[in-house]
Amino acid sequence: MANKLPYSYIKGGHLNLGNARAAMAFLNNSFAEHDYDFFSLNEPYSFQDKITNIPKTYKIAAFHSSPKAAIAIKAAFNSQSIHITREVVVILAKIHNTDFLLASIYCPPSSNIEVNLNSLIPFLNKYSETPMIILGDFNAKSRVWGQRNLDERGSKLLMFCNQQDLNIENSPDSPPTFTSTRGESWIDLLLTKNITADISLEILDEVTNSDHNLLVLKYPLQQITPRKNNRIYLKASNWLAIKTAISGIIDPNLDIDQLTDNEISSHIKTIQNKIFEATSTRHISRANPNHRKKKKSAVWWTSELEIKRSKTRALRRQYQKERDQQSRQNKKLIYKKNLSEYKKLILNTKKSKFKDFINSIPNNSLFGKNYNIITNEKKRSTIGNQLIKPDGTLSNSIEESTTAILDFHFPWSNLSPFTTSQPDNRDLIPTICQEIEAIIARIKPNKAPCPDGLPGEIIKEIFHANKAWFTSLFNNLLLRGFFPEPWRIARLVLIDKDNKKMDHPSHFRPICLLPCWGKVLDKLIPERLSYHLESDQILSDNQYGFRKNRSTVLALQNIPDFHEEASNSQQMTCLISIDMPNAFNAVDWNLLNKKIQSINLPKYIKSIIQLFLSERQVCLHDQTKKYNRGIPQGSSLGPILWNVFINDLLQKDFGPNIKIQAFADDILLMLKAPATYCFTNNSKEALSTIDSWTKENLMTINHSKSVFSILSRKRFTHIPSIKIGNNRFQFQPHFKYLGVVIDSKLLWNHHLNSIQDKLHSLQQKLYRITRDTWGLTPLVKKEIFLKVINRIILYGHEIWYQGKVKQNVKIGQLQRSGRINITNSYRTVSTEALQVLAGVPPLDIQLKHLHKIHLIKLGRSQVTINGLTIQPNSIAFRKPFLKPWTKTAIKWNHFSGNMQGTLIYTDGSKMNDRVGGAFAVLEQDRETFSQTFRLSDSATVYMAELAAIEKAIDYAIKHSKSPANIISDSRSVLLALENLNNLDPSILLIKNKIMNYTGQVRLFWIKAHVGHMGNERADVLAKEATNSPDIQLSTDADLHFIKQLIKKDILAEWQDRWSNSTKGREVFILLPKSSSPRSHGGAFHAEIRPTHVLGGSPEPQLCLSGLLLQSGHFVFGRLPAGRNDN
Repeated sequence: MANKLPYSYIKGGHLNLGNARAAMAFLNNSFAEHDYDFFSLNEPYSFQDKITNIPKTYKIAAFHSSPKAAIAIKAAFNSQSIHITREVVVILAKIHNTDFLLASIYCPPSSNIEVNLNSLIPFLNKYSETPMIILGDFNAKSRVWGQRNLDERGSKLLMFCNQQDLNIENSPDSPPTFTSTRGESWIDLLLTKNITADISLEILDEVTNSDHNLLVLKYPLQQITPRKNNRIYLKASNWLAIKTAISGIIDPNLDIDQLTDNEISSHIKTIQNKIFEATSTRHISRANPNHRKKKKSAVWWTSELEIKRSKTRALRRQYQKERDQQSRQNKKLIYKKNLSEYKKLILNTKKSKFKDFINSIPNNSLFGKNYNIITNEKKRSTIGNQLIKPDGTLSNSIEESTTAILDFHFPWSNLSPFTTSQPDNRDLIPTICQEIEAIIARIKPNKAPCPDGLPGEIIKEIFHANKAWFTSLFNNLLLRGFFPEPWRIARLVLIDKDNKKMDHPSHFRPICLLPCWGKVLDKLIPERLSYHLESDQILSDNQYGFRKNRSTVLALQNIPDFHEEASNSQQMTCLISIDMPNAFNAVDWNLLNKKIQSINLPKYIKSIIQLFLSERQVCLHDQTKKYNRGIPQGSSLGPILWNVFINDLLQKDFGPNIKIQAFADDILLMLKAPATYCFTNNSKEALSTIDSWTKENLMTINHSKSVFSILSRKRFTHIPSIKIGNNRFQFQPHFKYLGVVIDSKLLWNHHLNSIQDKLHSLQQKLYRITRDTWGLTPLVKKEIFLKVINRIILYGHEIWYQGKVKQNVKIGQLQRSGRINITNSYRTVSTEALQVLAGVPPLDIQLKHLHKIHLIKLGRSQVTINGLTIQPNSIAFRKPFLKPWTKTAIKWNHFSGNMQGTLIYTDGSKMNDRVGGAFAVLEQDRETFSQTFRLSDSATVYMAELAAIEKAIDYAIKHSKSPANIISDSRSVLLALENLNNLDPSILLIKNKIMNYTGQVRLFWIKAHVGHMGNERADVLAKEATNSPDIQLSTDADLHFIKQLIKKDILAEWQDRWSNSTKGREVFILLPKSSSPRSHGGAFHAEIRPTHVLGGSPEPQLCLSGLLLQSGHFVFGRLPAGRNDN
């Protein structure tokens, strides 16, 4: 049944802003106050060709350079631009289920008005039946819409309106739309067509900081069906109501085994609906896109501005009403003075509020609002253009554009669908509660709203409300091989591709949002599927994407390895990158099903994958489309299915001189030959094989985007002809692969240059919120540098860093601007001094030592770190493939003191770089047994605590102690044992011992060093164990310990370089030690208050730290004037 909206009109507005920043600030507050559905802008203020001060919740259609007209519309409404020039913007929009043609037009007084008016004619004719709203500054006069005599421009506009059957909604009795010292006029107009309801237009008496006044229109709506949005917003105060609601919804007595497949789907829908009903009756916050926001002001608007605006408005009225010329002139001057003060106050208030906002960001919220400001992660949605359809014509409506996008990204195959087989569950291993709990624990909160509207937190509550019922439901689905119909419907969200004109479906990146409840089953299946694929070694080793223990670094490492092998045999290398457009969406389900059925997998997995690939739907805006091709994007199972689909290609034998590899759908072919001309013939067979595979699997190759490059230390003049059929691949001396730019000599200069360009853009954004007198604190800036900028530089360093002098110089340049930003130093300060002031070690030293971790992972040679020699393959980096249905969590409790059974206290300790562990057995407050052991010096306290618990369990099993109460003060170890997703081999070993023990082992946590006898005894024993001359438990160094040693090496080499450098000696006198923790964020230079100029200081000066700066000492920091020195 249709419901009436909480409001009964569409609200729009128009304003000519006169390119004024203050006017844009006014408009920003006006958006907050009026909650416009759309807005027409003329002469907006733009910065770097982008219109500013429009809320992110609006999409903007405007010319890409110095726009004179623009339209802002709520992002929730479907819209597309059909004509954009600098002075005319026309869009189609569906606002509350009503189609509109919206236009913003600006006709400069110096130009011919007919040019811009005639540009509207094609669209007025093409959409002759669509309601039209045209707003603009026409600079035309007539008594039809104002109180000025008809001029030539007004005559042309009247003729145009009569010819096109346009209504002029402005009233001649309305207030003027333009007011200035030159007079007043009525030049901003509202033109309409096909508007059946009475549209109201109001010209507000506002101080807009522009010569033009604000136009606000309201278009009344009839009874319509509100747009649905069932998303639940969770707040802390909601949880009791949510828990109560869910516990009453689930019927534990319902026998799911007796339900049919359709009844299970209906049952799931019923539960979802009941949750929504329950949350609405308990006043839980729900998203309603149909509610118009209550009138409010922008966040930066203050009461002082409100008072100033009222005063300025009153002075303007007094000035306009005054008829005596002398008094009018005096009041005009007073008004103009107040108006100027009001404009300045707006700009200063906005700036001040922004500073306060930046300064209020705490140091521990690095990846919050400030990170989004820097990286511009929250981008504004853009209004797409008319799309090019397959027949080459342009879409004429939003519906046609939506259909074109759905047809392109979710094509329909004309092949007959495969027949789903009867479920075979003979080899089914039922899921257990812990397996589902491990999946639910990984569901992230605050994810995008899914089609079912249930956030992850709700799914967790459903599970915890009745774990047995929840587990039974999913076991039943596995048993039937059934994927419920509500979970096969995805909501599509389109992401604009960077630097792409939104005129083709391929320029949008489709993101599928799947039901959150269905994600549990969607994650359960791929975990089991991946286990069988990996443990049975079904997948090719040449696939590096979507796999555990694989990464982009390993895929990239193959390139220098292959090239080195070729160089050693006096050969050259050719890299061919093959692009398959829209690869994931082009997968044919029939072919995929055949490949799934052909490999050795449990039959219940094959059955449920068949159902997963059947009757899928995707929703975009108001359209729903069935599709039968493509990997379901957004699902966890989709990437694994892609690996299966492409697996037979990667398993083909291309010969000893050719290697193929893939990371997801990025295919790379590597060839070696003694001369470049050989690549022409050598590549033919391999490319022909790939071409045949793509045709057999109904895929295509984009020959224009497929490129090749030659790797050789020698110069070469012959460029081979690499082609498939008559389609040649383009030769590029360097190209980007997996985010790293590969050049012909593997010098990586082009890659470092690309990093420099990226960092320059990021530094510009960072500078907006880090100024000399305000902004982020040095500590926050340092964290941003280390965790954002540094990581951009470090990406792929395992491959491209070679330690050459030129490379180290370039790396220092990449870091320099960031250090200057951290320290607020002058650009003439030496790089060595900046490193010490910022507390950031030289990046080339970091790279030199971090590269050792990569060598350890490769396991090709021994590595020495801080005097410790690590043998190849002595550290296990590869995570084991654990059977998903065997996951267990070892629960623990807080120690209460009153317990029955044997009490075993464990502890670990590290003293004098030695590590020891121990446990003590207490029975009836009497120590009956204890054991101590010393571990390898490379072990950590965590490893000692873990070993102590393991030995305590061994003791309990050997002596049949039950219940055995093991008490530890290591919360981190106990949490690791409780974590279902922890794959540490030592943790898994302890879990297996506890689960296989026929007796009872209970774990408890006790607070350390509180005087408890058993805990203190274990602590004493562990410390004694460190004094043992022999190592009783030999352990390999773990990654955490290795990183600690590397950090020591980095600091030691940095200190050595700083001590022996000839630069920055003035700073060295004051900071002789390059201690990273001490010189955090340039704290030292922030203490100095000298002359703020470079060069020798003529008189001795005292800094805040109490040090006397003698003549000749340099001032190396810019310090904010006017800051409090305390």
